[in-house]
Amino acid sequence: MRAVGKHTGTVYDLHPSELLGRGAEGRVYRKGGVCVKVLDTPPDERACETIEVLARLGRTISGFAWPIELVCHPTTKQALGFVMEFVPGPTVEASLDTRETAGWDIDTKATCCHDIALAVCSAHRQTGPSIALGDTIKPGNIVFDGEDATFIDTGSVSVFGFRTADGSLTDSVSPLSSPGYVPAEVLNNPLALPSHAADNFALAVTLFEIIHGRSPTEPKPAIGSVGLDPDEAVRDGLFFKWISHPDYEVPTYDPVSVPPEIDALFRTAFLARPDQRPTARDWVNAIYDWIKELPKEPEPDDDDPLPPKKSARRWLAPVLRAGETVISAGLFIAAVLMVGRWALTEFKRPPEAPRMKVAEPLPTTDTGPPLFKEIFK
Repeated sequence: MRAVGKHTGTVYDLHPSELLGRGAEGRVYRKGGVCVKVLDTPPDERACETIEVLARLGRTISGFAWPIELVCHPTTKQALGFVMEFVPGPTVEASLDTRETAGWDIDTKATCCHDIALAVCSAHRQTGPSIALGDTIKPGNIVFDGEDATFIDTGSVSVFGFRTADGSLTDSVSPLSSPGYVPAEVLNNPLALPSHAADNFALAVTLFEIIHGRSPTEPKPAIGSVGLDPDEAVRDGLFFKWISHPDYEVPTYDPVSVPPEIDALFRTAFLARPDQRPTARDWVNAIYDWIKELPKEPEPDDDDPLPPKKSARRWLAPVLRAGETVISAGLFIAAVLMVGRWALTEFKRPPEAPRMKVAEPLPTTDTGPPLFKEIFK
């Protein structure tokens, strides 16, 4: 299969060996540093305009692998999907499924949660048009490499109040469908639109899963929990960390102790009215304060034979890498210059004059300066 970038004209030969995965909307192929998502249903004109808008907004909203451009059929020019940045690393959902998050330290969990909340906050601050992330906020769409968390597969966000090619303002709405991440007010009203309030609920569920290792509506396996749907648990308010029920057992969470402020935000997000839910900005501030209070690694003693551990803030890492590259290049150039200077010196050295051969004295001949009587014979 072949696809062509609408603006750049880049040709993408999509081979089955390059298939990364298949979702509800289509297939995703990796091509070098980018991914190509081919939708099962070709996007219509409205969907294409939405992807174009997201490609422009992606230059100003960080923390997401936004669409880069549309891809079209090389012959018919019909839109097939879009290109997006490839983000290496496992998804948070994969780490949850394998219980890997149970081995994460507090600092790692808090850092991951802070990056996620900061990205959502950045998207919610966007106006003209505004964005509701919807089904994008879930662990399956978040890649965490141990230092940075990035949202992927962002083509399904809802955009409100963007201008079309004919100059009119319109909306592009993607329905909410991820079980367990949709709030009760949307589940009970099929006509409800995606909103920041719904995003705040999905954000709280995602952060809870990262910190505690389980969903707040996932009970411990028991007879009463057989067939329990995550959306049914949300409708009934079965958030087991705070709400007890005779038919359900509280699941085993990761052994993590969170500050009272963080626990209070979770309670408010799940048990209060939609307009009282913590915003992404509230989570950013609370998690930032939590990170500041976490114990720091002890500094090594002066007599410790091991060298101190090198560490740097994540935002300094690119600068440090660039500095190392410059220093390495400088050392290499200096070595080349020294070798060249030595070679030039060797080739320009004048040849040595031939040495005169001195005949060795015969064995019977006395050597040394002539005697006085020999001079005045």
